[in-house]
Amino acid sequence: MLKRLSHIFLDNWIAKIIVIVLAFGLWAFVVNTGYRSDVLPESISVTARDVPDTLAIASELPAVQVEVFAPTASFQRLKTNDIQAFVNTAGLSAGTHSLEIKVFADDPNVRVLEVTPPFLELTLENKRTDVFAINLETEGSLGQGFVADKAELSSQDVRVTGATSTIAAIAQVVVRLPLNGETGAVERTLTPVALNQDREELNNLSFSPEVIEVRLPVIQAEDAKSVGIEVDTSGQPAEGFFVGTISSDPSTTTAQGSSKALSEITTLVTETIDLSGATETIERTVKLITPDNVRAEPSNISIKIEIRPGSLTRTVDARIEATNTNLSASFSPASITITLRGPADKVRSAGESDVVARIDVASLGEGQHTLQLQRSQFGLDDQIEIDFVQTSVDVTLSPS
Repeated sequence: MLKRLSHIFLDNWIAKIIVIVLAFGLWAFVVNTGYRSDVLPESISVTARDVPDTLAIASELPAVQVEVFAPTASFQRLKTNDIQAFVNTAGLSAGTHSLEIKVFADDPNVRVLEVTPPFLELTLENKRTDVFAINLETEGSLGQGFVADKAELSSQDVRVTGATSTIAAIAQVVVRLPLNGETGAVERTLTPVALNQDREELNNLSFSPEVIEVRLPVIQAEDAKSVGIEVDTSGQPAEGFFVGTISSDPSTTTAQGSSKALSEITTLVTETIDLSGATETIERTVKLITPDNVRAEPSNISIKIEIRPGSLTRTVDARIEATNTNLSASFSPASITITLRGPADKVRSAGESDVVARIDVASLGEGQHTLQLQRSQFGLDDQIEIDFVQTSVDVTLSPS
């Protein structure tokens, strides 16, 4: 038996080794060349499926990185829209949910190995619908010497549906018309976009109608002149703050249009900037609002509105503590009334733990002592001044 086995392994052993090497090489070729495992170069957007009819998505849906294993030919044919990433919301109620992100490929030869991140936090809210006026915004400019006449829109308003908090955040709904040197009427089919007060686009909304037909008549300008810029604001800064300098860059713009229209213009007004609750300087780029038959160049203006802290006075009760002693300290009174004066933000932010008089009694022995109160005993911001109702306190030091 052993002799027979030795013949099987040793006879023509060179040929057998060659066959083994070739087989291994073929296997390595198939594994390393015939198939590919890699992360897709583009991230995949996640969608939500089966959202209950009475609810809407209130949180942003992320994009995910996907690693797949596929035949090389299949991998090379892969496009972003060949991969589906989604979460299933069927049966969920309003609130925040942790959901697994499911990913699959249209090509059955493509296998998904890993999804990053594998879960997402999804917030669902009650659905709400409101009606908003549509504002037309132009991007770019018409041909030199031409201005836009009054635009014609297929609808002046739009019904917007989405999560309650998202609808409440809508400041305006716009359609954006790109311009590139046109000298004749411009006609486009545009999709509405909802913006918040910072002009950031809001997502997870539906619009009715879904598109707006826009026609912008274009006429030749007769004249041009330089006009000033007026910054329009609404609301008030937070309590204790006031509006400082308001500046624009540039400070003037060139208005083009008919002589009659220009004769009635001395300034152009910007879009409204909301100052409600502001505590710091606002910098924003806004559009100029122009009358019919008038064009402004430039029409996008950089605005800077300084928000400065005012002075605030606040009366508080301050605790008293003894420091640098092993004795027990008893103060009379245990707390004192003081008045803080200074920049509103500094005074407002001084909490109870900050308003404490810490008095060094290291040089004092047992017994009763009268101590003078000083500004340096309070660990407050240097810009805050203190008015004392009383300037001294009594302390009794006794063994602990």
